[in-house]
Amino acid sequence: MLVNAVSAAVVFLAASSALAPQTILPGYWESTSQANLLGKGAPKTERRCITADKVSAYLSGPSTSHYTCTYASKSIKGGVADFSGQCVDKHGTGVDVALHGTYSPEAFHMDARFALQNLPMLGGTASTDAHRISADCPAEGAGQ
Repeated sequence: MLVNAVSAAVVFLAASSALAPQTILPGYWESTSQANLLGKGAPKTERRCITADKVSAYLSGPSTSHYTCTYASKSIKGGVADFSGQCVDKHGTGVDVALHGTYSPEAFHMDARFALQNLPMLGGTASTDAHRISADCPAEGAGQ
């Protein structure tokens, strides 16, 4: 459900590298994410190029093409990242989300807890593990 929000955190931390030298590095990254809602969820692996010129687009925190997220609380320092806030889909469905993870320049792990705002008993967990494949991204369209 919120696998995309968790994997967007990878992009956010890479974008933050221009501001703080102790975050992850830009480059070509692979992430594997899995969301568990009611005990169900399949892993999803994707690769993406994270470039330094995307910094300002991601400074507000992880969001996706499915959800717009705002974070009342966010902290990225000393190898630890924490976010808590709300995500809303295009239909107005709200989800409370809390993300916690660790990072180094070339690896990242993020865990998330989420619950529907109107039905808090309906929620789940998600996680993302990511690593930098290369400092350079492939040519556009070649494996992205």
